[in-house]
Amino acid sequence: MIVFFVVNDSRLAGSDEDLVAGLEALVGNDREVLAAMLPYLAEIDRRAIWASEGYSSMHTWCVKRFHMSDDQAYKRIRAARAAQCFPVIVERVARGELHLSAICVLAAHLTLENHREVLGRATHKSKREIEELAAELSPKPDVPSRIRALPQTEALLPVSSSLRSESTATEPESALAPGPVPTPAKVAPLSPGRYKLTVTLDREAHDDLRELQALLSHSVPSGDPAEILKRGLKELLDKARRERAAATRKPREAGPPKANTRAIPAAVTRAVWERDRSSCAFVSGHGHRCAETRLLQLHHVKPFARGGEATIENIELRCAAHNQHEAARDYGRAFMAAKRSSARHQGVAAPESLPRFAPS
Repeated sequence: MIVFFVVNDSRLAGSDEDLVAGLEALVGNDREVLAAMLPYLAEIDRRAIWASEGYSSMHTWCVKRFHMSDDQAYKRIRAARAAQCFPVIVERVARGELHLSAICVLAAHLTLENHREVLGRATHKSKREIEELAAELSPKPDVPSRIRALPQTEALLPVSSSLRSESTATEPESALAPGPVPTPAKVAPLSPGRYKLTVTLDREAHDDLRELQALLSHSVPSGDPAEILKRGLKELLDKARRERAAATRKPREAGPPKANTRAIPAAVTRAVWERDRSSCAFVSGHGHRCAETRLLQLHHVKPFARGGEATIENIELRCAAHNQHEAARDYGRAFMAAKRSSARHQGVAAPESLPRFAPS
């Protein structure tokens, strides 16, 4: 038996025609709201207001601030940026002629010359039909036909089954051949404290895993890739902490800051990473802390160019977005844009990029 739970709304007790009419009105309202939303998103994105609000990207701002799903945020931002270039998109969304998926697929193919024609052809089309239109606009060569065996999954089985002494001589070459185009690794929770990781290995990584299974067969008799990965992650994490956060088992005391150098003492770097909990320490005017953990940089609160020293008090962690945001605030957007453009042409690091720390 199927049980339907509905909102207690007297309008739902009307005739079939009334229900359809009510839904039609709501869908129309939804399209109009979405169309009105796009210019707001575009202008907020253009001004990078999300940075001053304490978020590391427009996408993160939409997800965290307004609780959109990742997919909702991506499509709305993509559509907003396209609508900023081609305002007719807003009108077509309001009329229900274009959906967000269509805009996301077509955005990369629109030009000033073709956008009205292309958007007209996309009216009321399904996503599949839109993809066919995009393929027509930017044709790709045929995929060459070929038949071959897929890579065998036994390459990642425990050593007892996948590293038998006779397997090397009898295993078909196709089992070691590169697989399909790698897809991003996926980590999914299975149960409390347990996660499933799905990755695609190239041949070099596959062979390295095989060799590790053999070399570690005394301490990891099962050859379990998960255990080997766990050990490898620990080693790599320790190395990354030493390189990025100046972590060490025998830290030295911080000496006086050196003048006229961007190099940050290792002791200062260690203290800053620990104090800021390995995350961006930018706090918005409303008290929201960014706390981004990726692409972290060491930031001078008082800019180095204005006499800021490499002290624990004057150095904080910033994500790349907020490092640039504060540089633009300190020096002006136009000045920083010119500096970055000049740095790109000269092939050097952009201003306010990652400062170095002196080895301990």
